[in-house]
Amino acid sequence: MFCIVIVILSGRSGLRSLLLLPEVQLLAILVLALATRIAVLLSLARFPWFSYPLAADASVYDSMARAFARGDYLIGTEPLRMSPAYPFLAGAVYRLLGDGPWAIRCVQAVFGLILVAATWDTARRLLNPTAAAVAGVAVALFGPLLFHEAQILADAPAAALAAVALWATIRAMVRGEERPSRWTLVGLVTGVVGLFRPNAVLLVVPLLVGSLWTRPGRNRGWRVGAALIGFLLGLSPTPVRNVLATGHPTLFAAHGGINLYVGNGPGATGSFNVPAEMPQANAPRSQFAVFHEVAERDLGRPLSEEAADRYWTDRTLAYVSEHPMQWIRLAMVKVRLFWTSSSISDMVHYQFTRTLDPVLRLPLIQWSVLMPFALVGTLLALRRPGPGAVVGLFNLAWCASLVIVFVVDRYRLPALSGLAIAAVLVVWEFPETWAVASRAGKTGLLVLVAVCLWMVRPVVGRDGDQGMEWWRLGT
Repeated sequence: MFCIVIVILSGRSGLRSLLLLPEVQLLAILVLALATRIAVLLSLARFPWFSYPLAADASVYDSMARAFARGDYLIGTEPLRMSPAYPFLAGAVYRLLGDGPWAIRCVQAVFGLILVAATWDTARRLLNPTAAAVAGVAVALFGPLLFHEAQILADAPAAALAAVALWATIRAMVRGEERPSRWTLVGLVTGVVGLFRPNAVLLVVPLLVGSLWTRPGRNRGWRVGAALIGFLLGLSPTPVRNVLATGHPTLFAAHGGINLYVGNGPGATGSFNVPAEMPQANAPRSQFAVFHEVAERDLGRPLSEEAADRYWTDRTLAYVSEHPMQWIRLAMVKVRLFWTSSSISDMVHYQFTRTLDPVLRLPLIQWSVLMPFALVGTLLALRRPGPGAVVGLFNLAWCASLVIVFVVDRYRLPALSGLAIAAVLVVWEFPETWAVASRAGKTGLLVLVAVCLWMVRPVVGRDGDQGMEWWRLGT
């Protein structure tokens, strides 16, 4: 698909000149993205989970959103779990547009268009209009994103917000933005991503580096401080809500300790894995209940939600400190799972659905196309300080945020914009880098490409339980 787009844009000069007009190019890509989303949603609407959320997380989000739509604006009196902001978004959609299956999907499709536009403009500012078109088309036709936009899950909106955060950072850097107030806004947008995916707290790294590298020596301290303040403001709705609902200012959703244990405790595999000692913990509601019960049993006293979660954090850290080499090997597995060209499903099975859905079987962009280019581009982007290196840091920060917990497809999605930009960056910059490299430099580039191809090779046995998917369709 990359090659097809490049050939089209390099063809007849009149068409190429027209498509290189920014407004025309963006409009054409958005029309393509919208048409593809309409086709995918119409095709997926025949699946039972489209009207009746069957996946574990989706059913929890749906019930929380319905509570908000009924007027419970704090959604209960317990600390928030999972992605804190998503049930409020879905609840607002249910209240304003109805709680049927189409309203929330249409809103998420709009988020998808925002992601496409943000990726296109970021690539245009970093590279050129042709590269922007390739990046825009890549995310417009990215199959896993199209599939997850049809799910009642936080990951597709999080991907759009992360793309906007990256766009805001790169835009400020390219423009040489010195005003602290503008960096406060950039930090605010970046912090909001953490409301949808708490692991996004590590995006503070590319944010602060970007503010540092913008016109070094002039107002650097003020810019960094302003960006950090904005970032913390973006995260603030979660503790504010928790204070109002529970009296305790829990900063993130109260399940971080559980995810740490699932991703790093005994028997961890690098992707989602039900602990052998708690086989019933295979869905959010049962997981929260079982983990809480075990924590109270082990400590011999009743625990609040926050205290039970802290118990699992402490237990995970103790286990890692007792088995450091085992954890290092596990971390390396997670790094490879992040960059693999394979699909890694947990509760929603993209590859299984592709076998049943004619639209998803079309030649869309897949991880197998994106990741080889994205990994090489990410590493090449780090060669020199600047906006390109911030894109590389964005990708590495998101990778590190999943190494802390575990890797599945939908958790990779918020990095999509940065990955697509890194992919087109290597297509445009690798030939020039190769041309000016010495013999030793060319050898190093070949080694880099070989290592990256080894890293992204497919993994086996990580794509979920297809038998469970057949069972869900049957029920």
